Amino acid sequence: MNNGFGSFRRRRFSFAVWSGILFLLLSYYLCTAQSSDRRIIFKPGQTKAQVTGRFSKAVHEVYFSFYANADQHVLVRITPTTPQLVTAGVVIYPSGKQDGGPGGIVFDSDLTESGEYRLRVTPRQSQAEGTGKFLVLVEILSASKK
Repeated sequence: MNNGFGSFRRRRFSFAVWSGILFLLLSYYLCTAQSSDRRIIFKPGQTKAQVTGRFSKAVHEVYFSFYANADQHVLVRITPTTPQLVTAGVVIYPSGKQDGGPGGIVFDSDLTESGEYRLRVTPRQSQAEGTGKFLVLVEILSASKK
């Protein structure tokens, strides 16, 4: 006699498998540089790079990406250029680990992973409803030169 219990188990198993696949794809998407990321490129011998960003009513987070190696030291500073704009930044490691904080120096650490790093910048508060401009400074040094 089939009471439908086997069918329930198959559906539950199928849901678990698809949920796991969706989680892995979402994790990969969030941890890897996207085509919408603004790439920060360091020329040979260059240790600092500066880029600008902007928030609008439609854009509430801006992503940047850069390549760095384990045993390098990275400093990331975000400076709002619009009065009353307060920002936050998060550095996303190649593995997905995240570290950051409110604007100013959001990251100042020796790296433990090599690969593509992402930087997510968001407005924390603003008199202008989260709109405004900011500067991002990324400095990469060998750990011995910090």
